[in-house]
Amino acid sequence: MLGCFIVFYYGSFVALLEDESVDCWKAEIIDTVLHEIQHHLESLAGQEDLAKKEIEELAKALKS
Repeated sequence: MLGCFIVFYYGSFVALLEDESVDCWKAEIIDTVLHEIQHHLESLAGQEDLAKKEIEELAKALKS
């Protein structure tokens, strides 16, 4: 595929939300879409603020 797109991996959502309500699923999907749109818009602007923040959070978590 070419172009910009978001892929949802159903199994990942199930692993996190299997026993949660529909409202919880909806909120998580909305948060995920907004997060990925932020990545896209930052990329178009030549910025990587969110990506850098995620890398810092991951490094911190791996040290724990």
